[in-house]
Amino acid sequence: MGPYIPLFNDLVFKYVFGSKEHVSALCAFLNAILSPLMKHRIVQVNLENPFNLQEALDEKLSILDIRATDETGRILNLEMQVAEDGRYAQRALYYACKTHAQQLKVGEDYQNLTPVISISILNWIWNPSPKLHSIFRLKEIDSHEEFPNYLEFHMIQLPFLRDKPGVFSCSVLEKWLLLIARGDDYMSQSNDETLQELIGACS
Repeated sequence: MGPYIPLFNDLVFKYVFGSKEHVSALCAFLNAILSPLMKHRIVQVNLENPFNLQEALDEKLSILDIRATDETGRILNLEMQVAEDGRYAQRALYYACKTHAQQLKVGEDYQNLTPVISISILNWIWNPSPKLHSIFRLKEIDSHEEFPNYLEFHMIQLPFLRDKPGVFSCSVLEKWLLLIARGDDYMSQSNDETLQELIGACS
């Protein structure tokens, strides 16, 4: 096995999770992220064009790292962000809303809309509250009743992995994130077949 190439490198991240040869790894990674709120596991994804195309010349072009749809039609936007960006929340919201709006063509019914899930993996601290994985949805302020769930945001902050112990005491999601953040330190500790498949893809 050759030297390990960090997965938080943007091009490597896209190669590993955004290529058809590694769809099984992408499915496993998405299931680990979405499991707290997911009723059914993802068994299949289709990779889509990562561009949010402009409808007019003066509109802003947005480019996602990875866009996929699962077997239920949900759209999954996955981004790895290495450089700190103080406006990243606005950017994530813009990308998700634009993806949602571009689902329908003129004359199509709103019932054809499917949920958009935005997943951001940040190699910097976006929110100082020490939480590795934050999930955001639209809710009524007093009752906390959820608005129809068509937008969902997952913000994952890799720096909060620093104090994690050995890989065997970690959750499945933490194992994946440790592989992305410090893969060379954790490769020898993991025997999980899915992680080993991912290691092979980026070596």
